[in-house]
Amino acid sequence: MSGSEQMKWAEKVVAQLNSKLPMREISKVFFHAGLAYRAHLARMLESRGIQCIAPLEHLSIGEQIAWYARPKTSA
Repeated sequence: MSGSEQMKWAEKVVAQLNSKLPMREISKVFFHAGLAYRAHLARMLESRGIQCIAPLEHLSIGEQIAWYARPKTSA
């Protein structure tokens, strides 16, 4: 997607979140998506005081895929 398409997509997602979730009660959002999908969206949410966290952002895309593919142990 182009930058303007990414922005329009993020605006659409924020509108959907607003219609389905109590956004005033949300303080944190965890992103499990690449930068292209989260950049505009995170900026919009952060402007509302919502902390945005991407726990695997320090990993390459290949490392992220491997992390998600790895069997998880139950706690």
